[in-house]
Amino acid sequence: MLSGALAGLAGFVFLARFGNITVVAGQGIELQSVAAAVVGGVNINGGIGSPFGAFLGAVLIDVIDNSLIRWLAISEFWRNALLGLLILVAVATDTVIMNRLRASWSRHELQVSGSASTTGEGGAHHAR
Repeated sequence: MLSGALAGLAGFVFLARFGNITVVAGQGIELQSVAAAVVGGVNINGGIGSPFGAFLGAVLIDVIDNSLIRWLAISEFWRNALLGLLILVAVATDTVIMNRLRASWSRHELQVSGSASTTGEGGAHHAR
Protein backbone atom coordinates (compact mmCIF):
# COMPACT_ATOMS: atom_id res chain seq x y z
CA MET A 1 0.00 0.00 0.00
CA LEU A 2 2.83 2.38 0.85
CA SER A 3 4.52 1.61 -2.45
CA GLY A 4 1.36 2.48 -4.38
CA ALA A 5 0.91 5.71 -2.43
CA LEU A 6 4.51 6.74 -3.08
CA ALA A 7 4.18 5.88 -6.78
CA GLY A 8 1.07 8.08 -6.96
CA LEU A 9 2.90 10.89 -5.19
CA ALA A 10 5.84 10.55 -7.59
CA GLY A 11 3.44 10.76 -10.55
CA PHE A 12 1.85 13.87 -9.11
CA VAL A 13 5.25 15.51 -8.52
CA PHE A 14 6.32 14.59 -12.07
CA LEU A 15 3.13 16.13 -13.45
CA ALA A 16 3.63 19.30 -11.40
CA ARG A 17 7.25 19.58 -12.52
CA PHE A 18 6.93 18.87 -16.25
CA GLY A 19 3.27 19.60 -16.99
CA ASN A 20 2.53 16.23 -18.62
CA ILE A 21 3.06 12.53 -18.05
CA THR A 22 4.47 10.17 -20.65
CA VAL A 23 4.87 6.41 -20.50
CA VAL A 24 8.55 6.62 -21.45
CA ALA A 25 9.51 9.08 -18.70
CA GLY A 26 11.81 6.64 -16.88
CA GLN A 27 13.13 4.88 -19.94
CA GLY A 28 16.89 4.52 -19.89
CA ILE A 29 17.45 4.92 -16.16
CA GLU A 30 17.02 1.25 -15.24
CA LEU A 31 20.77 0.70 -14.85
CA GLN A 32 21.12 3.74 -12.59
CA SER A 33 18.18 2.55 -10.46
CA VAL A 34 19.61 -0.93 -9.98
CA ALA A 35 23.08 0.47 -9.33
CA ALA A 36 21.73 2.89 -6.72
CA ALA A 37 19.89 0.13 -4.87
CA VAL A 38 22.78 -2.36 -4.97
CA VAL A 39 25.48 0.17 -4.09
CA GLY A 40 23.21 1.41 -1.31
CA GLY A 41 23.27 -2.00 0.34
CA VAL A 42 20.22 -3.83 -1.00
CA ASN A 43 21.02 -7.53 -1.25
CA ILE A 44 20.49 -8.61 -4.86
CA ASN A 45 19.60 -12.16 -3.78
CA GLY A 46 17.27 -11.50 -0.88
CA GLY A 47 16.13 -7.92 -1.15
CA ILE A 48 17.39 -7.04 2.32
CA GLY A 49 18.25 -3.37 2.65
CA SER A 50 17.13 -0.02 3.96
CA PRO A 51 15.52 2.95 2.24
CA PHE A 52 18.24 5.19 3.69
CA GLY A 53 20.97 3.00 2.16
CA ALA A 54 19.22 3.04 -1.21
CA PHE A 55 18.95 6.83 -0.95
CA LEU A 56 22.68 7.11 -0.22
CA GLY A 57 23.38 4.80 -3.17
CA ALA A 58 21.26 7.03 -5.41
CA VAL A 59 23.15 10.12 -4.23
CA LEU A 60 26.50 8.40 -4.87
CA ILE A 61 25.45 7.26 -8.36
CA ASP A 62 24.18 10.76 -9.15
CA VAL A 63 27.42 12.38 -7.96
CA ILE A 64 29.48 9.96 -10.05
CA ASP A 65 27.24 10.48 -13.09
CA ASN A 66 27.35 14.28 -12.78
CA SER A 67 31.12 14.30 -12.37
CA LEU A 68 31.55 12.10 -15.46
CA ILE A 69 29.26 14.36 -17.52
CA ARG A 70 31.65 17.25 -16.87
CA TRP A 71 34.38 15.36 -18.71
CA LEU A 72 33.37 15.73 -22.33
CA ALA A 73 35.63 12.87 -23.43
CA ILE A 74 33.62 10.27 -21.43
CA SER A 75 30.96 8.66 -23.59
CA GLU A 76 27.65 7.18 -22.46
CA PHE A 77 29.09 3.70 -23.03
CA TRP A 78 31.87 4.21 -20.48
CA ARG A 79 29.51 5.78 -17.96
CA ASN A 80 27.28 2.71 -18.19
CA ALA A 81 30.34 0.45 -18.04
CA LEU A 82 31.38 2.16 -14.81
CA LEU A 83 27.89 1.67 -13.35
CA GLY A 84 28.03 -2.01 -14.30
CA LEU A 85 31.42 -2.30 -12.63
CA LEU A 86 30.03 -0.68 -9.48
CA ILE A 87 27.18 -3.21 -9.45
CA LEU A 88 29.65 -6.09 -9.84
CA VAL A 89 31.86 -4.79 -7.02
CA ALA A 90 28.85 -4.29 -4.74
CA VAL A 91 27.47 -7.78 -5.43
CA ALA A 92 30.90 -9.40 -5.00
CA THR A 93 31.47 -7.54 -1.73
CA ASP A 94 28.02 -8.52 -0.47
CA THR A 95 28.66 -12.16 -1.38
CA VAL A 96 32.02 -12.22 0.42
CA ILE A 97 30.55 -10.58 3.53
CA MET A 98 27.55 -12.95 3.61
CA ASN A 99 29.78 -16.02 3.15
CA ARG A 100 32.01 -14.90 6.03
CA LEU A 101 28.99 -14.24 8.23
CA ARG A 102 27.52 -17.66 7.44
CA ALA A 103 30.84 -19.35 8.23
CA SER A 104 31.09 -17.41 11.49
CA TRP A 105 27.51 -18.31 12.44
CA SER A 106 28.06 -21.99 11.68
CA ARG A 107 31.30 -22.04 13.74
CA HIS A 108 29.49 -20.33 16.59
CA GLU A 109 26.60 -22.82 16.43
CA LEU A 110 29.06 -25.74 16.44
CA GLN A 111 30.83 -24.32 19.47
CA VAL A 112 27.55 -23.74 21.32
CA SER A 113 26.17 -27.20 20.48
CA GLY A 114 29.54 -28.83 21.20
CA SER A 115 29.87 -27.23 24.62
CA ALA A 116 26.24 -28.06 25.46
CA SER A 117 26.67 -31.74 24.55
CA THR A 118 29.98 -31.95 26.44
CA THR A 119 28.42 -30.38 29.52
CA GLY A 120 25.41 -32.67 29.31
CA GLU A 121 27.52 -35.82 28.94
CA GLY A 122 29.94 -34.74 31.63
CA GLY A 123 27.10 -34.11 34.09
CA ALA A 124 25.52 -37.51 33.33
CA HIS A 125 28.90 -39.24 33.66
CA HIS A 126 29.54 -37.74 37.09
CA ALA A 127 26.05 -38.70 38.26
CA ARG A 128 26.82 -42.43 37.82
